[in-house]
Amino acid sequence: MAHDAFAATLVDVELSASRDDNVSRAESAADIKSDIIVGLGVSLQRALLLTPASGILLHSHVQLDQYQHYDDLSHITANAGMDYRFQPMLGYSAPVFDIGTTLERYAYSNSNIRDGTALQLDAAVSSHITDRIKLQGGVGTEKRWAGQGDVYAWQHKRIYAGTEIPIQPKDNVVCQCLT
Repeated sequence: MAHDAFAATLVDVELSASRDDNVSRAESAADIKSDIIVGLGVSLQRALLLTPASGILLHSHVQLDQYQHYDDLSHITANAGMDYRFQPMLGYSAPVFDIGTTLERYAYSNSNIRDGTALQLDAAVSSHITDRIKLQGGVGTEKRWAGQGDVYAWQHKRIYAGTEIPIQPKDNVVCQCLT
């Protein structure tokens, strides 16, 4: 594992605006409603090197999404998680294994039925196949407990694969296939 990947705390601030053209998730054209969503998010990430071949990644994120017309859908999401990463054989193209968990809390404006907590568990492997292309894949599960009732309680399992291909020296295009 590269030592410089464990050198600093990363802070990311994101401001976004988007339009949801079917915020009601209706099937009938008469019931379809749209809205503008403004978002503000802050992420923190800190890596701790345990050995030259392993480390822990701590991460957290807080996101506020404000809906212009349908304020009950406005919400704050906060999460915190930890990943353990290890590379059994050192080398640029040697696989890196990742086992992680994230706990997330949702709080909606005037809509307690949508509030809830989710726990995610993931296991993944990634490897550079060239100096520019990285492949990754994994499995995961997520369980969500609803704040009130069972309407927004669920459990998902997933298998995923993807690739990262830099277009410019500091930009990456990430493609993922989820099932």
